[in-house]
Amino acid sequence: DSITVLNADGNWAVRLRSSNNSAGGYLSTYNKHGIETAYLGTNLLNDGVAFLRDRYGDVGWEVSGKK
Repeated sequence: DSITVLNADGNWAVRLRSSNNSAGGYLSTYNKHGIETAYLGTNLLNDGVAFLRDRYGDVGWEVSGKK
């Protein structure tokens, strides 16, 4: 299940979704071209994770809640 908000051009802007792999859920944001720029969610080990991506979708920063 998901909730998706589209921008004026019809591209994804924000997506809130439950994961199909039963890890949990996540929130993603997208730039005006529909490329994911941020991700906040739960990984397969049930730890919280966050990613920030550049305008091209390449990961620039990531962190896990696992100590």
